[in-house]
Amino acid sequence: MPKKLPTNSQKRSRKARSISPSQSKQLERAMDRVARVASTVGRKDEVAQRNARLAIADTVEDWLDWLAEQDPQAAEDFYVELEILASATNRRRIQKHALRPDGVDERVERELSRLDREATRTTEDGTKASASGSQASSEEAS
Repeated sequence: MPKKLPTNSQKRSRKARSISPSQSKQLERAMDRVARVASTVGRKDEVAQRNARLAIADTVEDWLDWLAEQDPQAAEDFYVELEILASATNRRRIQKHALRPDGVDERVERELSRLDREATRTTEDGTKASASGSQASSEEAS
């Protein structure tokens, strides 16, 4: 008699299992452990990042001294870019820095004015475009 070829058996459906109280407690303990480990890893990463920021801040002063001696224009450019990115409060604080070169104020004001004009122009262009777009769509509808 010939042997039958093996056939794929029907997939067994998994039965919904209920979790016993002891399994529930084990699961809860495991989840607590995962949360504690994640918290510890997170705190260690925060400490490492804080230490890295402090190391950078500690080194920037020496770098600014070196930069002012080697390339005064680059030092001025650094302060201009820094102040442009800073909030108004931080900009006032940066302006008091002892190593800040003269002439930065004028460049920062010009650049901030230019950026403000560009932002205003972009906003106005967007408003005009949306207004003309809504007019065009209302004309097409009629």
